[in-house]
Amino acid sequence: MEINELLSLDTFPKRYEACFLENCAVKEDCLHHLYFKLQPASNTWGDAIFSSALMLENLVDGRDRMFHAKRLVTCYAGFTHFFDEVRRKDLPSLRNGIYSYFRGRGNFYRYGNAES
Repeated sequence: MEINELLSLDTFPKRYEACFLENCAVKEDCLHHLYFKLQPASNTWGDAIFSSALMLENLVDGRDRMFHAKRLVTCYAGFTHFFDEVRRKDLPSLRNGIYSYFRGRGNFYRYGNAES
């Protein structure tokens, strides 16, 4: 089964950036472009990656900085006591970093409770 068949709009976090740049060299391997292709025709606005991402000064290793490769990964969902062993003074910065990684507190708690 191909990765594209496993994904739907519900798979992506809220406010995920869509990439509609047709002249991007890596668009077929990028989750942002796949997210754009999954959008219904009735969706007329949202977060997007601008064409300036393809300017030379914004490229990293020949790709734009926002490139997320589509690949199948095995994950374990659900976790408890995530911050139990963290020292109190380190907790705020670590918590903010984790929330940023999950693209928001809601997603962190959804994954933590093994919800889809």
